[in-house]
Amino acid sequence: MTGNLAPASGSVLVKLPGSATCVVLTAAQVPFGTVINPINRKVTITTVGPHGETQTMTFAGGEFKLTQGRNGMVVAALAGGNFSVCPTARERSHLACASSDVSS
Repeated sequence: MTGNLAPASGSVLVKLPGSATCVVLTAAQVPFGTVINPINRKVTITTVGPHGETQTMTFAGGEFKLTQGRNGMVVAALAGGNFSVCPTARERSHLACASSDVSS
């Protein structure tokens, strides 16, 4: 299965499944499993969904991998990055606290 990619602005890098190098995308049909890198750019992706419907999405600002599940659902999952710098649930627990104390 494939997705159709077209740069919406600037150049977009792609790494095809099984490849170790990135290439500049012009406009192409790429297989699922491709890593797409539109950092500081935009890319428009058109795919066919699980019930034959056309899906068009525009992404920017991150690297992601385009996949399709057995149920036909198309997924763009973030790839790369260092998620270890994100605060843990315990570290951010003080940010959102609900109070059940109701004053009359």
